[in-house]
Amino acid sequence: MKFLDKIVVKENEQIELTKVDGDLEVKDGAVINIPAEVEYLVVNGDLNCDGDIVIKGSISANNVFHRDGDLEITGNVKTKELTVKSRAFRNGPLLIIGGSLECEEASIDGSLEVGEDLTANDVDIMGSCSVTGISKINEYEVNGSAKHGGDIYAGEVEVNGSLKAESNVTIEEEMEIGGSANILGDLKCPKTEVGGSLSVKGTTECKLIETGGSFRGERIAAEEVSIGGSGRFTSADISSELTVNGSVKCEGALRVPLLEINGSCHVGDDSNISECEVNGSMSMGHNLNFETLNVSGSMSCGNDGTGDTINVNGSFKSQGLLKVASEINVDGSVTGDKIETGTMKVNGSLRCEETKADLIILGKHSRARGTLIAKKVILKKGAKAETVIADEVELGSRARVTNLQAKIVNEEEYTDTEPEEY
Repeated sequence: MKFLDKIVVKENEQIELTKVDGDLEVKDGAVINIPAEVEYLVVNGDLNCDGDIVIKGSISANNVFHRDGDLEITGNVKTKELTVKSRAFRNGPLLIIGGSLECEEASIDGSLEVGEDLTANDVDIMGSCSVTGISKINEYEVNGSAKHGGDIYAGEVEVNGSLKAESNVTIEEEMEIGGSANILGDLKCPKTEVGGSLSVKGTTECKLIETGGSFRGERIAAEEVSIGGSGRFTSADISSELTVNGSVKCEGALRVPLLEINGSCHVGDDSNISECEVNGSMSMGHNLNFETLNVSGSMSCGNDGTGDTINVNGSFKSQGLLKVASEINVDGSVTGDKIETGTMKVNGSLRCEETKADLIILGKHSRARGTLIAKKVILKKGAKAETVIADEVELGSRARVTNLQAKIVNEEEYTDTEPEEY
């Protein structure tokens, strides 16, 4: 066969090709057969397709351009630049590749279906894309919709449309989601920013997660997480800080050195939190372990909580036994079953079946229901308690105790001229 600089395959023409020295132009209805013994139809120029076309075999070309109709290539495709161009006034074009696609750049304004693997440097999806196999993409931008059956390996990913990954996603640098991303496997990414929605069924492993939208995950392993919208996950191990400016629900254990809540948060059983700052509402499960809880709002915890210090400027409620090694400072209300601590200071109300401490102080006009057991109990002016069992009790003016058992009782030690703080 004599090779021409340019070959044009006419409408509805069927032709067999093994090599093209220049460009290959294919019209609507054409069929190109590539002999089985030829690994690739090598086009040393560009492949330009317009209409419904079938190419039976694999093809290699400098650039591949397709518009209008369905182009089906049954084998593999190798090219520098792949373009599927759509005309607004016509049905979008579709490129079906039965094998794998290797390219430097891909711009998909219509639809692309890849039956095996995709390897590319830069991919921009403005229409739709479906890849059955593994995808390796340096820069990946999805402004339309994309679906991947195999693993995704990428340098950077930006999703302004929708992305569905049925397997694992590994990203070297950053993932930005302004639309929606649904990952059924694991996500590994140094930095993930979510302005829309992200759902991960497997483990999310990141250095930094920032979301102003919604984030749903199973297991979180991260250095720092900031949630400005809503977050829900099964368990989380965060090595630095979790900041919540919206709402978070962790159904299982949360482990984090610093938790800052400016909205609402719930964590499950066996959570471990070094320092917790709550400027809203917080609920924790059983077996909570902590160092310091600072609550400006409302907080509750389940059975068998242990920690060092609790400061409450609002309301705090615990179930079962709560052990706090150093002190509990309350400017509001505390409700519990049994509390053990070093020092209990209450400026407000305490409702607990049994409170045991070295020192218990009820501030002016404070109230305590239940039994107070301590080495020393101080009731300031107008404070009232039901039962006090102590080595020493100091009662301010008009302080009252219904049932008092004490070795030493000092009454009216505190006068009306005392400062307000306790």
